[in-house]
Amino acid sequence: PTSASLDEIQSLIIGIIRDLRGLCSSLLSKQAYNSFFNWLYPSYLPLFLKAAYVFYDRKDVYNPILKFFHELTSNRQERLVFDSTKPSAYLLFRETSNLLYIFQTKTLLHVNTTIPETDGNLFYKSKLKPIVTCLKILQTCLMGNYVNFGVFQLYSDPCFDNFLQVFISILTTVKKSHLFSYPKLTLAYFSLIETLAGVKIDYLANFSGPLFGYILETISEGFLSHEQAIQNACCVYLDTFLTYVFRSAKKHSASANLMANVQEYEGLFRQILVNLLNGIIYSECKNIYTVSKPLLGLILLNENNFFTEIKQQLLYGHTQAKQAILSTALDNLMAGIDRTLKESNKENFTQNITQFRSDIQESLNVNNTELSSIPVLLSSSSTLPANVPVTIAISNLVPSSSTTAPVEELMTL
Repeated sequence: PTSASLDEIQSLIIGIIRDLRGLCSSLLSKQAYNSFFNWLYPSYLPLFLKAAYVFYDRKDVYNPILKFFHELTSNRQERLVFDSTKPSAYLLFRETSNLLYIFQTKTLLHVNTTIPETDGNLFYKSKLKPIVTCLKILQTCLMGNYVNFGVFQLYSDPCFDNFLQVFISILTTVKKSHLFSYPKLTLAYFSLIETLAGVKIDYLANFSGPLFGYILETISEGFLSHEQAIQNACCVYLDTFLTYVFRSAKKHSASANLMANVQEYEGLFRQILVNLLNGIIYSECKNIYTVSKPLLGLILLNENNFFTEIKQQLLYGHTQAKQAILSTALDNLMAGIDRTLKESNKENFTQNITQFRSDIQESLNVNNTELSSIPVLLSSSSTLPANVPVTIAISNLVPSSSTTAPVEELMTL
């Protein structure tokens, strides 16, 4: 076909796909959605995959197609409930996986080699905007609850593995600076991380070192966000991950890769622990219930060395009378708490941390005026001198006399 005819085809595809997306968004009942899908597949849906393949280098085509599939896979009001005698759910997921695979192997490769980061508007529309949509598609498919993903491995169908591989490709191509510079990208990423943690934490936990480190570093930075949704997503990921680690260690089923990740990034886990403690003591901490759950896991991961030294730092520079009050509050923090991450234990710790926060703030006379001048949270590049008084902030550079590593502590469970 000539260039003119390709342009005409492109315009037709864009118009049709936008109309279909609008129509699909209005279908809120199971009956309406099923009628639409039965009309769409197999007669027309594969044509859009063909269009994505042919026009892989045209953002005006692949962006609307991706947005349409995001709408098509959204299980709003439980509309994606198919007849149990038909494989419609699996066919929908397979087509979606194939589309994402085309984006990964064609479009993403193209934009990585041809679109410069310096061209901000073009870079966003050609690369980051479709990545945002892909992250949303990944999330809607995982949380839709209409597909049993284990079936694909059972029948040696690679579409679920290809589906997850798209996420890895995105991780390796998106810089952390871009991730936190574009709010839509930031929110889509952390929403997916939260969903993946609930569905495939074993997959995330056993990533290779650099990929695992990338995610953990973004989690550490995410705790600095003012967005409640992002902080909550970080808490869910970290709590789920640490629960998985402790459960695996207790059953002696932890993989070497998992333990290597915990060992390699022990410093980052400690930094997150310091950040959360500073946030609880010095900020409003409206989500203390959510924060307390990963905090317990971090304390148990470090209780034999680093957390003991944090206690010493909290007492540093205060009068004996105030040290006695602080020491009592610290002792009460872990009162009645065992070395497990059972839900009942987490609930008890939440009550303790709430009382701990109240006692510490009252003892230190923390008020809103002081809060504005305290560096509550530390980024990965921020440090404080060791042994600073708690009235400044807990430091993440506490001198350690103990050589016990987190992995060794886990093995004592």
